[in-house]
Amino acid sequence: MKKKVIAIILSLILASGSLGIVQVRAADTTGQEEGAAEEETIAGEEEDALPAGSEEEPVEEEDALDTMAAGNAVQSGSCGDHIKWKLTGTGNNLTLILSGSGPMEYYEEAKDVPWDSYRDKIKKVVVKKGITDLADYVFYAMVRLTDVSLPDSLESISNEAFENCKALKSIRIPDSVSYIGYSAFSDCSSLTSIVIPDGVMTLKDSLFLGCSSLKSVTIPSSVVYIEHWVFDKCDNLNRIDINDLESWLRADIAEEACLQGSLYLNGKLLTEIEIPKGITEINDGPLSLNESLEKVTIPDSVKTIGSNAFAGCSNLEDINIPDSVTKIGHHAFSGCSSLTDLTIPDSVEHIGDGAFGDCFSIESLTIPDSVTTLGWDAFPWHYDETDRFIIFTCNSYVKKRCKENEYAYFDKTAPSIAKLSSHNGTDIQVHLDQKDEALKVDYIPDKEYVAGYQIKYADNKKMTDAKSIMLKDKKASSLVIKGLENGKTYYVQIQHYMKLGSDTYWSRWSGIKSVTVGENPYPVNVTKLSTYLGSHIKIDWSKAAGVSGYHIKYADNSNMDGVKEVFVKGDSTLTKTLTGLKNGKTYYVKIQTYKTVSGKTYWSSWSKTKSIKVDQIPYGSSIKKLTQVSDSKLKIDWEKAPGTTGYHIQYDYYENDEELVRKDVYVSGEGTLSKTITGLKNNTDYSVRIQTYRKTSGKTFWSSWSRWHDIYIDY
Repeated sequence: MKKKVIAIILSLILASGSLGIVQVRAADTTGQEEGAAEEETIAGEEEDALPAGSEEEPVEEEDALDTMAAGNAVQSGSCGDHIKWKLTGTGNNLTLILSGSGPMEYYEEAKDVPWDSYRDKIKKVVVKKGITDLADYVFYAMVRLTDVSLPDSLESISNEAFENCKALKSIRIPDSVSYIGYSAFSDCSSLTSIVIPDGVMTLKDSLFLGCSSLKSVTIPSSVVYIEHWVFDKCDNLNRIDINDLESWLRADIAEEACLQGSLYLNGKLLTEIEIPKGITEINDGPLSLNESLEKVTIPDSVKTIGSNAFAGCSNLEDINIPDSVTKIGHHAFSGCSSLTDLTIPDSVEHIGDGAFGDCFSIESLTIPDSVTTLGWDAFPWHYDETDRFIIFTCNSYVKKRCKENEYAYFDKTAPSIAKLSSHNGTDIQVHLDQKDEALKVDYIPDKEYVAGYQIKYADNKKMTDAKSIMLKDKKASSLVIKGLENGKTYYVQIQHYMKLGSDTYWSRWSGIKSVTVGENPYPVNVTKLSTYLGSHIKIDWSKAAGVSGYHIKYADNSNMDGVKEVFVKGDSTLTKTLTGLKNGKTYYVKIQTYKTVSGKTYWSSWSKTKSIKVDQIPYGSSIKKLTQVSDSKLKIDWEKAPGTTGYHIQYDYYENDEELVRKDVYVSGEGTLSKTITGLKNNTDYSVRIQTYRKTSGKTFWSSWSRWHDIYIDY
C-alpha cells in the first residue's frame, strides 16, 4: 500500500511540470492546505525496516489524499525517541504536526522547544494518535493558534503546555487524559468553555488563570482537588457543570481557587440544594460565589461548615444550621446579602473571622452559650443610625468579644430579683440586682431605644392570670407594685426588654420569688451625717410617706454597745441634731421607720450604719439677701449660725472686665447678721459668698462656703 501511495505522488509531481525539480525527503510529504490531517510519507528512500514479528501498517485513503496535498515542510525534526514533528504552510499560517508514539522529550525552558522561533506563526496543531504525553511549554505562547486536534491516546498535558495561546477559543481534551499540569491553559484569554475529562483528579495551580473569556467549565466527579488560583481572573466564569453532587461537595478546593458561578447538575441549574446525608463537612469553595443558589438544606450529619462555604451566595435566602454543627469557618456566610434570618444552634462552639460579614439583611443574631471561640469582625456591621445590628447572647465570653469588636449586644441572661419586701398592707417592693442591665449601649445612642424591665406577678405559683408592669428605666433599683391584698402571698418574676424602632427584644425570665403582703412600713436611708461645734451631729434621711415616725439609734462603737435612741414623729421631718457628744470621737448611726395601725406598731428594716467623727467645725451660713443701697453701697444679709465666733464674707468683681478682684470682710459675733459694703463701682457685677468661723483652744475652725450670689450695681 505504501509503494502505491508513493507512485501516485510521483505521477502527480511529474504531471504538474510547474514544480520543477523536487527533492523528496522523509519529512517532505506534508501538505500545504491548512487543516489537512496527515501522516508521514517517505519517498525516495528505502522503506523503514519493521521490527521483527510486526506487520506493515496500512495507510488509509484519506491520509493518502492529505499527503498528496501537503507539499514541502517548512521545518521538521524529532522531539522524543519515537516522535517527529514538522511545520507546513506559509507565512503566519503554519500547521504543526506531531506524530509517533509515547511521551515527548522534556524541555526545561520554552526556548528549548524545537519550533520555538515559529510560535507566533502557528495557527493549527495536530497531535497524531500514539502520542501519550505533551511536554512542558510545547505550545506555549502560540498567540495565533485557533485549531487544536488531540488524540485519544493522550494521557497527560504538562505544565504551561498551552499557556498564553490568546487566540484559542475552544479545545477538546480527550477522555484519555488523566493529568493536566499547572498553568497549562493560563492566559488563554479567548477560551470560552472547557470540559475536564473524567479521570483527572487535580486541577493544578493557575490552570486557567487569566482566561478572561471563560464562561463555563465542566468538572467531573473524579476531581478531588482544585488548587490555588485555578480560576483567578476568570471574571466571566458563570457556569460550573458537575455530574455528581456528593463528589463535588467532598472536593478539596483551595480558598484561593477563585471558583465562581452558578452550579449545574447534569445540565440542570441548581437553585435549591439538599446536602446528601453522610456529608460531615461542607468544604471550602464548592458552593461559594454561586449567585443562583437560593435554598440549602443541611443534614444532621454535617459537623463543620467550612471557611467560605457559602461566601458570596448573594441570593441565598433560606438555610438551616443543624444542631450537629460545632464549627462555622471564617467567612462561611460572608456576602450572603439576601439572608435575613439564621438560627445558630447550641452545638456551635467556633465561629470564625468574618463568618457573617456583609450579611447586610440580617439585623440580629442569637449566639448560644456553647460558643467558646468568636473571630474578629464575625458579624455584618457595627450599629449606627441607619444600619442596626445587635447580638443577643447570655454568653459572657461572647459579650467580652462584642465589646472588643465594638458590637452592640442585648444580654438575654435572665435578670435577678435581689429581694422582695412588703409594705403598708398593700405594696410589694421588687428590689432589682444592680449588676443587671437590659442592654449594653456603648454603641447605641440613648435616643435610639427604650430599655427596662417587665415585672410579672400573680397570687399563684403557676402565674395563672398574671399581671405585668413595664419599668422604663434600665438602671432602676426597685419597683413598687401597689393595690395588693394584705396577708396574701404573691409570686413575682422579671425580664429585661429593649424597644428599638418597631421591634421589642426580651431576655429570659428570672426565677420566681414570693412574699406575703404585710403592714411593715417602707425603710429609709441616712443620706448625710454632719458634725459641728465639737459636740453636735446632724442626721439627714430620705422620706417614707405614710409612716408614723422615724427611729434613730446611735453609739460610739460599731457593735452598737450602749446604744442610744431617738424618735422623730411624723413622716415629714427629715433631719435631727444630736448634741452632748464628745469631740474627736466617732459615732455610728442607723435609722428605721415605724407605723402604728390599730394599736399595733410595725417596723421597717434598719438602714445601713453610717459613721462620723465629731469635730469643731462651726455650722455654716447662707446668703439671705443682697440689696443695693446706693450706686456704691451693697447690704448683705445672712442666716444665723449658732455657736460661731463670726462670719467671713468674700466678694469679687472684674476690673475693666479682665482682671478678677477678690476682697474679704470679717464680722465678729454670731448675732450680727448683716453688713454694708461701701466703695463699690457702679455698672459692675458682684458675686458674694459667706462662711463661718469658730475659735477654740487657740485654734480657728472654718465652715464650708455658701454658694455664690450675684448682684449688679448700677446708677
